[in-house]
Amino acid sequence: MPAEDLHGRLPLGGVRVLDLTDGAGAMSGRLLADLGADVVLVEPPGGATARSAPPLVDGVSLPFLTQSANKRSMQIDWSTPAGREEVLALARAADILLESQTPGRLAAAGLGREVLHAANPRLVITSVTDFGQTGPYRDWVGTDWVHLALSSVLSRSGNPGRPPLMPPGRLAAEHGAAQAAWATLVAYWWALETGQGAAIMTNGDQGAALIAEIKFAIAAEYGWPGYTPRMVKVIPVDSTALAALTGDYQLDYRGQTLPLSIKLQNGKLIASTPVLGDDEELLPTSATKFVSSVRGMEFAFSGNVLTVTADGAFVLKGPRRE
Repeated sequence: MPAEDLHGRLPLGGVRVLDLTDGAGAMSGRLLADLGADVVLVEPPGGATARSAPPLVDGVSLPFLTQSANKRSMQIDWSTPAGREEVLALARAADILLESQTPGRLAAAGLGREVLHAANPRLVITSVTDFGQTGPYRDWVGTDWVHLALSSVLSRSGNPGRPPLMPPGRLAAEHGAAQAAWATLVAYWWALETGQGAAIMTNGDQGAALIAEIKFAIAAEYGWPGYTPRMVKVIPVDSTALAALTGDYQLDYRGQTLPLSIKLQNGKLIASTPVLGDDEELLPTSATKFVSSVRGMEFAFSGNVLTVTADGAFVLKGPRRE
C-alpha cells in the first residue's frame, strides 16, 4: 500500500498540525504524526536549536530525528512582519498548533493566543513549557532532573536511605510530551463537537508528577521497597495471636540475611532491623476479620511488605528492585 494511502487511513488522517516546538514538546507532534496527522514543523532560519542536541552521528542529532519523524518542515522567521503573516496563514488552515516557546515570546511577536484564535476560532493551541505560562517560575528553565525531583519521582528511584538514581534519557520531557498530545486530542474532540478552539498549557512538572502518580499506585499495590503500601481500616486481631509472633527472626532482604526483632508493645507489633528501620509498627495492609491467627497476614514495615508463613516466619513479599 502506498505511504500516502496508509497515512490517510490512520486515525488522525486529514488533521493538520502546525508545530512551533523546539526541543521541549517536540515528541507531541511526533505522536500526532504517527497517528496520521499532517504535522508541519516551523523552524527559524538556520534550523531549530534541537538539531544540535546530542548525541550526534555525522553531525545529525539523534533526538531531533526521533522527535521529528513523519513531520514536514519549513523555515520561517516569524519575528518579521512577513514571517508573522506566513505563520498566521498556516494557523488559519490548521486544526492544532503546538508550541514550546519562552512564555510571552509568541505574544510579543504578534502571535499570542488571542491573535491566533481571532484568525482561527476552532484552533487548538497547546503550549509546553518548563514551569507554565504564569506564576513566579514562568521564566525559569528546568532540566529533566529538576522536574523529576520536584515531582517526587526521584523518591522512588534507588535504594531507600541513599541518594536517588537518575533515570536515563529524558523521562520527564518525553512523558510530558505524551500527556500534552493526549490533552490536545481531548481538546480537538471538543473543537469538533462545539466549533470552539481551546488553549492547553502543560509544563514539565505536571508531566513528571503523573509519572510519580503511576509509580506510587504500583508501589502501593505490590509493596515495592521504598514505599509504604496504602492502609485501609483494620479490624483488630487477637492480641494473643500477635504475641505469638514476638521473637527474633532472620529476614531475607535483597540477598542479605538481616536480624528481625519483633516485640509486642501496647497491643502493637513493633519491629526493628538494620537497614530497614528501628522500632516501627507492623501495620496490616488489608482489612481482615477478627482472627486468632496471623498466619498468611501481610504487614507493612519501612516501605516493605512482610508476610507471615505457615510456620510463623517472616518473608519479604513483592517485586524486588536489585
